[in-house]
Amino acid sequence: HPRFLMPVSYPVVSHSPKGGCGGDVGIFQFQPRVYLAHEPEIRDSMDEAEFVSPYYYIPAFLAAAILLRNAAMYHGILPTDITLDKPKLFKRVAATYNAGRRWEYVVGGYGETVFENATVVSKIISKPK
Repeated sequence: HPRFLMPVSYPVVSHSPKGGCGGDVGIFQFQPRVYLAHEPEIRDSMDEAEFVSPYYYIPAFLAAAILLRNAAMYHGILPTDITLDKPKLFKRVAATYNAGRRWEYVVGGYGETVFENATVVSKIISKPK
């Protein structure tokens, strides 16, 4: 079973009061059920026949891209519309990436943090040398 090919980072002992997961997998720390739900699409896009692990960079980046695309589509937003010029949309999509349908609970915290970090990174990478 593919689940056995994904060792968890930490054993799941209990759930935090905020609903966190202690057994996320891969480079981007996906919840196992989330990664497994998207793994067939990731595998197809890589033209692979066998399970692809979230511990490798290409599947991890593809999974993140697919999840962001799906988060945007959940709100009826085109992925190309997720820009720093549209902070409300940006935060909503980031929160959906993190919490799924419960995005409203984390938009002010997680969504805000992701937006602030993206703004800093954008300024760093856009500076001429």
